[in-house]
Amino acid sequence: MYLSNLFAANRVHRFSTHSNQEYLHEDEYTIALEFYLQIDIDLFYMKTCSYRGAQPDIDVPKGLFCIHESQAQYSIIACQQRSCCLCYPSYRLTYRSYQPIIQFGSNQRHSFINGYRSILNCPATCTTKNIIYVLTCPCNKFDYIGETSVPLANRLSFHQAHVNRIVQECLLGKQNISRIRNQIKSFETLVKNDMKLYQHFAHCPSALQWFLDENPEYWPFIPQKLTESQEQDEEKDILTPMMDMNQFTYANDVPEPPNNYRFSFKQKLEVDRFFHEKKYLNSPNLHLDLYQVNIVAVLPNNASDALRRFVEALFITHAETKLNTIGHLDQLSTSRNTDQIASIDCNEWCRDLIRRSYTNIE
Repeated sequence: MYLSNLFAANRVHRFSTHSNQEYLHEDEYTIALEFYLQIDIDLFYMKTCSYRGAQPDIDVPKGLFCIHESQAQYSIIACQQRSCCLCYPSYRLTYRSYQPIIQFGSNQRHSFINGYRSILNCPATCTTKNIIYVLTCPCNKFDYIGETSVPLANRLSFHQAHVNRIVQECLLGKQNISRIRNQIKSFETLVKNDMKLYQHFAHCPSALQWFLDENPEYWPFIPQKLTESQEQDEEKDILTPMMDMNQFTYANDVPEPPNNYRFSFKQKLEVDRFFHEKKYLNSPNLHLDLYQVNIVAVLPNNASDALRRFVEALFITHAETKLNTIGHLDQLSTSRNTDQIASIDCNEWCRDLIRRSYTNIE
């Protein structure tokens, strides 16, 4: 298991962790090898899976090789618990065609952004633990693979809190955030702030559209692309003696808009009103999901952290996920930069955003 040892050594060096946390246990070599041999160049299909209710789909004389691609046979079933954020999301689905972030049902398979495919290897529910999952941005250009020992809903609450906090901070600006939050950020928070996963969602128009659909009070922080006549009107307003731009305590400290965008005088008034009325105390909705999610693999109940991370890395490598900073096994022994920022042009983050009408919408 040279590859798994190389991956473990890389993590020990990168995170200064103890070797016992990163290297596979000897009794897990077999299951790790099963995953490794059945994650093919274009498809993951675990024909030998025999745990957690799965039935091996393998002809012993033929071994691991199949003439025809087998069909998906396992389901992801909704738990129907009212506390489950997958079954009962705590936000509006009005502008998402009333579709939840995960597609429940039978014959589960998944196609990653780069075209790689996977067939679910075990039956799963919202409460299934020890899983590999994928987050897909609504722009359908970026995805992220994660692993967790807890149910998916529990893990998503972690992503929800960070992504909504970071989007809010990007819109309000560092100076304004320091005014309303006095506490020093923890090391974990600082690390999450720099993750490509969250930085992309904070600068992607598709993800921001979902954020604004749920949190319309943040529209004043979205600069407008003004027409030539509107620009002339703005200039006249600014030149009016009564329009003192220094009156804006908060609006002057929001991030600079992209080229050809600007904040109107009305927006600046609304920004200051947002802070004076302390609307930030009850917003944004920290339970909002800014991605689609799916379970792509289920591991044994007793899988170690090291085994989950190795299987996760196999998926990251084959799916070439752009939002994963680490886990690309093909980059362990090369000089390729795994920290390359995966975000769209910063000049495009507020492009084509649509301000919805909330009349008669529940």
